[in-house]
Amino acid sequence: MKIHLIGIGGAAMGNLAAMLKQSGHKVSGSDQDLYPPMSDRLKEWKIDARPFNKSSVKGKDLVIAGNAISRGNVELEETLRLGLPITSMAAALQQFFLKGRKVVVVAGTHGKTTTTFLTDYLLGEAAALASRSARSGASSSSMAASSVGHGSARSRRVSAADLPGLFVGGVRADGHPGFRIPGKNNPYFVIEGDEYDTAFFDKASKFLHYRPHYLILTSVEYDHADIFENFEQYKKSFRILLRWIPPNGALIPCMADAGVREVCKEYRFSPVLGYGKNSLSYGKRKGADVRFKLRKPDGRPDLDFECTPSLIGQHNTFNATAAALLARQAGISQAQIIAGLESFPGVLRRQQVRISMTGDQASGTILAAGSSTGIGGRAKVETRERSRQKKTVAASERIFMEDFAHHPTAVKQTLDAVREAYPGYTIIALYEPRSATSHRSIFEHEYVDALQDANTVLLPDVFNRKKVSSDVLLDVKSIVRQLQQRGVDAHFCKDPAGVLNALKKQYALATKTGAPVLILGMSNGGFGGIYPEIDDLVKG
Repeated sequence: MKIHLIGIGGAAMGNLAAMLKQSGHKVSGSDQDLYPPMSDRLKEWKIDARPFNKSSVKGKDLVIAGNAISRGNVELEETLRLGLPITSMAAALQQFFLKGRKVVVVAGTHGKTTTTFLTDYLLGEAAALASRSARSGASSSSMAASSVGHGSARSRRVSAADLPGLFVGGVRADGHPGFRIPGKNNPYFVIEGDEYDTAFFDKASKFLHYRPHYLILTSVEYDHADIFENFEQYKKSFRILLRWIPPNGALIPCMADAGVREVCKEYRFSPVLGYGKNSLSYGKRKGADVRFKLRKPDGRPDLDFECTPSLIGQHNTFNATAAALLARQAGISQAQIIAGLESFPGVLRRQQVRISMTGDQASGTILAAGSSTGIGGRAKVETRERSRQKKTVAASERIFMEDFAHHPTAVKQTLDAVREAYPGYTIIALYEPRSATSHRSIFEHEYVDALQDANTVLLPDVFNRKKVSSDVLLDVKSIVRQLQQRGVDAHFCKDPAGVLNALKKQYALATKTGAPVLILGMSNGGFGGIYPEIDDLVKG
């Protein structure tokens, strides 16, 4: 087919274009502006992508409209005038790739990207490599030790035929781009379930197109205030999603989350594998180690094991529990799960250590493992190796970490995880209110609670003051005042450039004390392009 994508510059649309081309279709696309990295990837994939022009849709068999495209777009208007077949990204995924597969949808307000990548990893690479290692007589621990930090090598050693399909809005820390056509030997397709609306003609959530066989539900908290008028409307979308699970599938909900409990309380149409605090299945963290106890749908014990997952924080313990429960549904063994949890590379922009300075040495990771996973990759292998890693972490005097957190709950979870993993560090938190929800005053007090555990907080104003009306606009100065009243060294900086200038002063003061310092930058955007300059600041 000749397929044209309007709005191809977005990560999801660009990845869909690549999958369609790999499947043998003739693919083209357009966007208002095309920027790296997607513009470079489209050239690499040899996909013709140009600025909007109504002639681009002529002669196409199918047009796919991204959810950012609205009436008035010249190509959309021409598509409608010519009566060409038109669909959405979500519907195209179902039509071309999900149909006939056991679809694993990972949905929820927080943790979708990490849990999707981790689930895919357990079902594919980790399972295949652990099985191969077992056949050769090697232990799962030695396999994890040999594979840490060599994501590209892992990918080359696993047959594509053994891997599940994948579609996720992120990049794995070893460079995996977040999409994959499913292999012939693997029946699964793992997809991040986005609750945002689908297209100009379809205002329902994207994930309603994906028809989950298995559904992981990580959390349900009010978000996307530009799309959902209130929390009840938001929850309704998730309740509808539950209706798609077949009786031979399974629901895997985080019952530690109040919103999840409310959405799932009357669900009874397929097996339910709840996880989290006060659930049958859970992970209990003690330092870097986690004890996992997993049960079957009927409540009988399944697995009981301890390992050292590569990801830090209680929220990632929940994510790992969900991925492990799903893996068990697919027949993945305990040894394979342990190998995967310990060797998982992590996800870029999720607790990613950009720069770590130990003495006079700078690196992009804490470990000498070679990828930008940062805190990912702390595998529990030999005692000597664990000891070396802990010493390296303790000796890292200056760290710059980047995270995608933007909802107040995600901000708090990230700060809690960092505080636990880096005791004794002076934490300087930078947060950019950029998302549609964070522009609004609805979570003002929650942001104060989320940021109060940092030693220093530097906040710019909201990204676009014209995005919402003044009566509901987030008052960042008020957040700063409330933090100051709680004893936090908080500063209002007007814009990202102001944050950078203030950071230089605060960083100089913090490093003079002799205590180790960690700068944590949190934004779902680019934070005004200041990160490279912070890299240089930490390198010194």
